[in-house]
Amino acid sequence: MSRKFTVLLTIFSIALCLYHAMGLDHDHIVLYLFSIPAWILPVFVDLEQINAYFFYFLTIASWFGVGWGLDYLAAKYRNRSTTR
Repeated sequence: MSRKFTVLLTIFSIALCLYHAMGLDHDHIVLYLFSIPAWILPVFVDLEQINAYFFYFLTIASWFGVGWGLDYLAAKYRNRSTTR
């Protein structure tokens, strides 16, 4: 099974976290737009109370999971189309 989406989305999430950690995302807009945990966590806790490194870990892990899911679906679709 090809891991193209997993690798690309994980690299994207690492770049996103590095961009924020270097201080280039002044109002946290880019991180909040592209971080999946930033969409869900405010329902339960205040984002200011979460450790930044834990938040980065959740962001990278969530995009890894999305990439893995897309790779799984792509492989399933590819196998279905080759058996017919």
